[in-house]
Amino acid sequence: MFKGFVNKSSIPYILSKSSINILNYSQTQYNWTRGNSSNKLFEYMASGKPIISTVKMGYSIIGKYNCGIELDSCTANDLAKAILQVKNMPVEHYMIITANAKQGVKDFDFKNLTQKLVNVIASVHK
Repeated sequence: MFKGFVNKSSIPYILSKSSINILNYSQTQYNWTRGNSSNKLFEYMASGKPIISTVKMGYSIIGKYNCGIELDSCTANDLAKAILQVKNMPVEHYMIITANAKQGVKDFDFKNLTQKLVNVIASVHK
């Protein structure tokens, strides 16, 4: 279901009702070699649902945390195959992907990132 604009506070509830989350990006409009750090990616990871990205990133958070699928090319058929791949995967594999997403997003938690920055600054000022 397509919701259109929703308030930020409603996003966790909406994503909790999904089975798959899709990052629908242009393969030609941007240079994806350095990856992606959009809010939507981290919201999707926090939901603990598999992510399908319509682009393959050079630096891939999805690949690093094994929490979804990145498409080399994106046609409607490619996207449909990826959706069916997730739908038809064994429950155990689906659960591993969901756990990977939830664990991986912790590395990008504001408190964790702030502490890493504090540690770097402290190490420089010694």
